[in-house]
Amino acid sequence: MEKHPTPKFGLFKPAMTAIRYFGGRPLFFWLNAVLVGGWLFLLWPLFSPVFFTPIYAIYLAVLVLPALAYAYVALVGGIRINFGLLIASFFVFAIGETYLRLKITPPEQRFSGPIVTNGQHPYYMFAGVPKYVGQMAPQMGGTNATENLVKLDSLGFRIERPLEKSKPAGELRIFVVGGSTVFMGAPLAKTIPGQIESELVRRGFSGAKVYNFGAVSFVSGQELALFTHLLVDYEPDVVISYGGGNDLHTPYQYDPRPGFPLDFVTLQIGTRALAGKLDLRTALASQLLKSRLITLIFAQRLQEIRLPMRTLRMEVGYRTPDWENSIIESYSDNLHRMCRIGHGFNFKFYAVLQPLIFQKSSLSDAEKALKYGDAKFVSYMRRQHDRAATAFSQLQAGDGEDGLCRFVDLSNIFADDPRNLFWDFIHVNNDANATIGSAIAADLARSSLISDLTH
Repeated sequence: MEKHPTPKFGLFKPAMTAIRYFGGRPLFFWLNAVLVGGWLFLLWPLFSPVFFTPIYAIYLAVLVLPALAYAYVALVGGIRINFGLLIASFFVFAIGETYLRLKITPPEQRFSGPIVTNGQHPYYMFAGVPKYVGQMAPQMGGTNATENLVKLDSLGFRIERPLEKSKPAGELRIFVVGGSTVFMGAPLAKTIPGQIESELVRRGFSGAKVYNFGAVSFVSGQELALFTHLLVDYEPDVVISYGGGNDLHTPYQYDPRPGFPLDFVTLQIGTRALAGKLDLRTALASQLLKSRLITLIFAQRLQEIRLPMRTLRMEVGYRTPDWENSIIESYSDNLHRMCRIGHGFNFKFYAVLQPLIFQKSSLSDAEKALKYGDAKFVSYMRRQHDRAATAFSQLQAGDGEDGLCRFVDLSNIFADDPRNLFWDFIHVNNDANATIGSAIAADLARSSLISDLTH
């Protein structure tokens, strides 16, 4: 019988060679291997086609190539090289971390944290810190420190006058809910609610008192919860919902589930952490991101590192036509519910679809220089605006028919306005607030919503 020759070189010999090589590596090599492996494991969620652009590829290369070079030097080096790499890594990290912890936070960053992160409400999730007093960022409108001073009431909202549950005789009580575009403006009189009040008083509604219930990053579902768990107790005559922008862009940029608050997934992860059910990457990230240096490195993609964003996007069909339509349906449904709550609690409801920079054709030089996303984001926001405008027309034809609710599209109010008004894609300055507030007040004064109230 013919014997088949045994191959001289199979997998056995290379495998044994590798085992002998790595088995003889020093302890410091394995510590470096853990360091590099952990870094690449942390980076893996960033390799998502959702964000891939040439610039993003450079960002990834900056994060990955030094780690690969580090791994190569550790692999070919001996004990001294590996020990030196560990010591150098430790000192670089220590110096960077110490510097960032000693560094004074720039004034324009001092304001944002307490307003967004105070999550003490079980239903509408968050408002501002009760009794908070601090300085607004300069772009919010004030010309000096006094004008830029912001004060929050005991409920965490930007209300600087007494607000009792029992409404005084002769008061036309109007609440304005929404996100940061309602909240912002300095001083308070130059916010959109402040401008609405000034214009109504000028038009003869001397008892008009307009209260600012804006909360940074609010979406319409949070407004709906705010209605039922707080506002109805204070006997409003009219409640105005000013927004749309947050409902459209939040699923694209943050939690992808239509109608969810931007940071709801973080709440879910916190619950899992308390139950000891975090996956390895989230658990690792939750510890490493306590470092200011690592947080700075991943500043543009923190949620990708610490949260299961890729899984959530797959579950909801992120960026599909059905997903886009469901975002509009969620927003429209919430406005419909707010209207019906008004019927039940005897107040009028007024919804406004806000202007965004995507509808402004006469951009100033400063507006042309703004950076707010890539072409895909711009295209998405324009498509969604058109759908939202259609939804407003349908709501006005349906829920607005009895005159107890009104749905007004102001998204094109600045379409041909050459003034410099936007300081990002959604926020505007005091001049724009005045235009918006005057338009809302004028329309309210002409409508049946307040014609039978104190004048």
